[in-house]
Amino acid sequence: MAVVEQVREWEQRDNETPQAFEAFKTYIELGASRSLVKTAQVLGKSETLMAEWSKPTAHGWVRRALMYDRHQARALNEAILAGKASMRQRLS
Repeated sequence: MAVVEQVREWEQRDNETPQAFEAFKTYIELGASRSLVKTAQVLGKSETLMAEWSKPTAHGWVRRALMYDRHQARALNEAILAGKASMRQRLS
């Protein structure tokens, strides 16, 4: 039986060039203040190119960034809860 690997939304897609994926990584790393304009400025690329790559029909950056943000928030919440549980154990 073949093992199917789960690919996360924010990982590189099969049809995504290395250049487009690097641009997407820059976009998500900008955090809450992210924009195509800022991404283009950081990379020294055109806003038109960023807009083309980010389209839902191309690589869907907005949706993928949202999924990434949700994953990061969940991981942070889990770490906080684990830390609180550990602290309660030490204080007991």
